[in-house]
Amino acid sequence: MNKYISKIKKNAALLFALPVMGSAMLASCSQCGDFLDQKGKTNYSAQEVYESVQMTQMRLNALYGALTTDRTYAQDLAVSFCNNTDIECVDGLYANKDGRRDNLSTYRGWGNYYNNSLLAESKNYDMYNELFGIVGNANLTIEGISASELYNNGDAQAKAFLGEALTMRAVAYFDLVRLYGDVPMQFESAKDDLSNVIKGKTNRDVILDQLLADLTKAAELLPWVDEMGYTTERVTKGYALGLKAQIALTRAGWAIREKDMGADYVSEADADATYPTQRPTDAVRKQYIRMAADAANEVIKSQKHKLNPSFKDLWAGIDAAQATYNADKEILFQIPFGLNKSGELGYSVGIRLEYQTADFGYTNSTGHMSLTAKLLYDYEKNDKRRPVTCGMYSIRSTAGQNFNKEGQRIDNFIGNKPFGIPCGKWDPRNMSTEWLSINKVAGGKFGYGINYVKMRYAQVLMMYAEAVNELEALGETYNTGAMSKNEALKLIRQRAGVDDITTTDCDKFFTAIVNENALEFAGEGVRKYDLIRWNLLAEKIMETRNATVSKKQMNSKGEEMNWDAKIAFKLVDGMVDESTLSIGYYQQQIKGGTAKEKVSDPKIGEWKTAFGTEAEDQLNDANYYCGGLIGCPDYQPEVKNRYILPLSNQTISAAGGMMENSYGYK
Repeated sequence: MNKYISKIKKNAALLFALPVMGSAMLASCSQCGDFLDQKGKTNYSAQEVYESVQMTQMRLNALYGALTTDRTYAQDLAVSFCNNTDIECVDGLYANKDGRRDNLSTYRGWGNYYNNSLLAESKNYDMYNELFGIVGNANLTIEGISASELYNNGDAQAKAFLGEALTMRAVAYFDLVRLYGDVPMQFESAKDDLSNVIKGKTNRDVILDQLLADLTKAAELLPWVDEMGYTTERVTKGYALGLKAQIALTRAGWAIREKDMGADYVSEADADATYPTQRPTDAVRKQYIRMAADAANEVIKSQKHKLNPSFKDLWAGIDAAQATYNADKEILFQIPFGLNKSGELGYSVGIRLEYQTADFGYTNSTGHMSLTAKLLYDYEKNDKRRPVTCGMYSIRSTAGQNFNKEGQRIDNFIGNKPFGIPCGKWDPRNMSTEWLSINKVAGGKFGYGINYVKMRYAQVLMMYAEAVNELEALGETYNTGAMSKNEALKLIRQRAGVDDITTTDCDKFFTAIVNENALEFAGEGVRKYDLIRWNLLAEKIMETRNATVSKKQMNSKGEEMNWDAKIAFKLVDGMVDESTLSIGYYQQQIKGGTAKEKVSDPKIGEWKTAFGTEAEDQLNDANYYCGGLIGCPDYQPEVKNRYILPLSNQTISAAGGMMENSYGYK
């Protein structure tokens, strides 16, 4: 045991809790190993920390701070590892005409499921460590609060603190399970000799069951938003319930397994022979689906959260860092970031500032995450979410690519990029005046400070509708709901300005949920893990690949959309007015068929072909796209449906022989 102690002290992946607490640990910090050697009069005992409201709050601040690093929700878990789906992908898929898979050490490789254990030695390794570091610090905090007189005497604030710690531990553990599958289970702090630290993997279902129990307790302890001074930048009762619904649906859903799970599970017929994709039997699923419906229903009945009437205004408020004061409380929980300190939203995903301009200043963006053309065509004509979500242009300058000279802004129309449509939910035009003043004098990258929204009310409505529908499909009527499944879906589509979808057919309603999930949550990190639990990830990705090759598809209303259609848009002072963007719906207004013709509608300034040129690159992109999951001409994956990340060699070594990779990883 002793030979592993020094290694453990440096490895947060196995440091599940800290035996020593000092004043430094009370700051916002994600590296729990920093606190191991705190000595002297700055030390505080557990009793001193957790009998003080102020010091316990600082302890919780450390947990919130750990959510804001690049390896957690500033970058990796908000942008990079949410890819790839049928609607979201990393930029620059086509790396090299002679070898499309030569970028495997980057997010392009990871995002397209070309994973191996070597890739896990850098950012993936750190991500695993930092998530387990949050778990370890949460364990200490939970035990400290639970043992305090403050909590046991019924102090309301101490109860809320415990609810926060339980919920944040669930946040980190849930993502560990979604990323890595079976992982070590540790819901207690380390003993003095660290004898309970080195351990092997636990069946993820056992971990998820414990998280569900924890969230049940957390929801009893936490206040609703706006009670006791709690904003949406702290976890509240609403988010604990929403997360409970999300985990319950995941527990009831499909997952690739390290081995056959036995009689309580059923297998997907076309799954990998060695690593089956399975879900619980219907009898077991009912329990978890009902749990999800109950949790979502409690949020709906509370009327503490509701949809912002305007999808566009919702995202403008988030970009401007005003979401904390979101009057309509659509957001259940957002991770707080600091302007000029942290946050990749707006930088790694959003409308691109390609060149320096007088309007916006520095070219502080990369557009790392993009959307697919298939999503663009899936939206109905009047869907208000399309112009907000699909930003069909980038911002350039009359000075060109001259970084020493400012020019006037030019909107550059996005042409034939079926895997390169910017996500317009993060838009520099919506940013605060404080951000603009920094960006105009910036000479390098800085943190945008846009909060990452972990869950909003639209997701609660969708989970509720899905759960009620699944219960009906399993022969059970949900009689205690605040609304019907159709009413829940109607609220979302009503805001989008599109027709209701009302049906009693459970299969048709499920298809509607799957489609609406893409239209509502594109770019937000929701889609991938829902497709996984629905066992639709590979199927939907293949639909996008086929649409890209054929340049046509059926949209969500069953209408055939031709990718050679024209895109028309209105110009206001030389800039795109995205609210007038029309995708193939103004074809009847085009006179003739040449690019020199004008659209007859005088409100439309000009039009271009959407997609249809550069066919070779388009085909190569489609071949490479997610080839590690479903294969491509020069690569066939050895394990079907392998979306799980590998453990790093360092993590395996530090486990002292207690863990090894699965899913065919070497």
